This record gives sequence, structure tokens and C-alpha cells, in this order.
Amino acid sequence: MLKNHSRLNSYVSIFIWICLNSIFIQCQSNQNSSLSTSSLVKDTLQTIIPFSAFELRLIDLIDSNGLHNSTLIKNHEYFDLSHIDEGYDSTYSYRLVDTLSKNPQLPVYIIAREYENEDIAWYCKYTPQHKIEFFKEVFYTNAEGNLLIESRFKQDTLTLFIDDINEGKVREVYSLDSVYKFNVIKK
Repeated sequence: MLKNHSRLNSYVSIFIWICLNSIFIQCQSNQNSSLSTSSLVKDTLQTIIPFSAFELRLIDLIDSNGLHNSTLIKNHEYFDLSHIDEGYDSTYSYRLVDTLSKNPQLPVYIIAREYENEDIAWYCKYTPQHKIEFFKEVFYTNAEGNLLIESRFKQDTLTLFIDDINEGKVREVYSLDSVYKFNVIKK
């Protein structure tokens, strides 16, 4: 009888070991699921703010030739440039400084005009059919040096740093809304 009791203990031990192992495996599976949930949350946040931070500064765009080295836009109609630039001229050099969103349902770019006397860049949001929906000037400089606009976008806030020879230094702050347009917070 003692031998059978010992055998029963062995079976119970094995059964308990199998149960504990199953529970351990299930816990690990839940941790992986938790990682997927965390990834889902991160993806959702990226959908809310679907592009990364950017900074447009004179030293990067002009002094270091960043603007001149960016991609030349040859198809002005595709980027709807005549609607963005009030001084549009087909002979001007327009450049794709950055693609902020690679999502075809949410095309967003930084586009600039390079000219011998002034350089200007815009944040441009397009419809899925690639028509301009919203644009905001985010960089400006001219040969006279009487106006400089630099910008920084971080999280959902755009800050413009404006240095005007006549009006002095000003900082304007905008928030990005749910349709990816900027609204004034502080002017």
C-alpha cells in the first residue's frame, strides 16, 4: 500500500508540475499579448500625431545648404504649388524638404521655395486626392535680413520664432487639431 501511495504522489506531483507549467506558459503568452497591446497603443498615438517632430532653422536650411540639397520638385501641379505660394512662378525652384506622413490618406509635407533673394517653407497638408487642404508658412528668410521665421514642431505644438527688424522678436504657438491644421494658442 505504501508503494501505491508513493506512486500516487508521483502522479500528483507530475500533474501539479504540468498544471503549473501550463499556468506559466499562459502568463508568458499574456505578457506577449500585453506587448502587442502596448504596440497597439503606440500605433494609435502615432495615428493621432502621425508624424515626427521637425525643426526648420536658418543654420540647417540655408547656412548648411539643407534646402538646396533637398529634392527638387519638377511636377508643380502634383503639389498644387500655385495655391500655396502667392508669388508662384513656374521658373522658381521648389523643393521637398521633408515628407512628414507617408500615409496616402494623409499626405503631409514640408515644401520650400528657393530663390536668390528669399527662401520660404510651408507645412502642407493634402487631401487623399493630393489637392492642398491646408498650408502654413513655417520658415522664411530674405537677402536683406529684415525678417526671419524659424519653426519647431514637437508632439502637437508648432512654435514659430519670428525675428522682424521692425517689430522685434516674437514667438507664436499653434496646436495641431484633429484634422492636422494649426490653431493659434498664443500670438
